[in-house]
Amino acid sequence: MAQVLLDAGDALVAAATAAEAAAEGSERWTQRFGGAVAVAAALTELQAHAAAVLERAATLRGQVYAGLLQQHSLAEVARAQGVSRQAVHRAARTAGVLHEHPAILRPVGLSSEGRRPVSEGDRLQQPTDRGGRR
Repeated sequence: MAQVLLDAGDALVAAATAAEAAAEGSERWTQRFGGAVAVAAALTELQAHAAAVLERAATLRGQVYAGLLQQHSLAEVARAQGVSRQAVHRAARTAGVLHEHPAILRPVGLSSEGRRPVSEGDRLQQPTDRGGRR
């Protein structure tokens, strides 16, 4: 089971794919890993582990977005990340940081003080495409 977590299930996928290509029965390839019951248990553990990692990353991303939103608008953060404003807002809200950072709710294009348009100096660096355009 530990090996399945270490390689993220790659060995199981490779074995299942090879068995499918060789037209072996579903039970036969699993014997190498302790049988079908053991493979099912290992995959259940892998799925639980992946869900925990995904949740941790999403929470951290939301916290990082909340910090960025103290200096930049939703539109700027979203554009820099290649996602929608709603995705940025949802990530920050889901991370439980909206109530701690009311500036997140300021209108797009306003500074963190809410009084002046965001200047070029306040903007996030925009990723460039392969042609060097923004």
